[in-house]
Amino acid sequence: MQQQKARRKRGVILTPKGWERFQAAKIQAEFEENAGDDFTLEELSDRTRLALHTISRILARLEPVDKSSLQAAFTAFGLELSPNDYTRPTSTLEELETRQANPQYDWAEAPNVSVFFGRSEELLQL
Repeated sequence: MQQQKARRKRGVILTPKGWERFQAAKIQAEFEENAGDDFTLEELSDRTRLALHTISRILARLEPVDKSSLQAAFTAFGLELSPNDYTRPTSTLEELETRQANPQYDWAEAPNVSVFFGRSEELLQL
């Protein structure tokens, strides 16, 4: 019988507070330096000096990254990484796969579409 190797738990992910701080600084920089347009992954990679894959992992907040990578991302936007900004993931591999398969999106800036006017006839024809 073969024993499975225990995987080391390493890496960190942003906490909701850390995510908010990072996003606020990124949005401010996009407004000031990029006419309000989102930075591309390539632009973020150049700015932070991190690989595209690492940037994607930081933004997705699903997979852990090295603490030094978070530090570089925060420094690139003039922030200091504090212990409240990151945490060690407590998810099992199964939970991580579930989160990746069913991501949750922040719809805070989505338009309110709870009420539509003048479309009743169109909807009846369908």
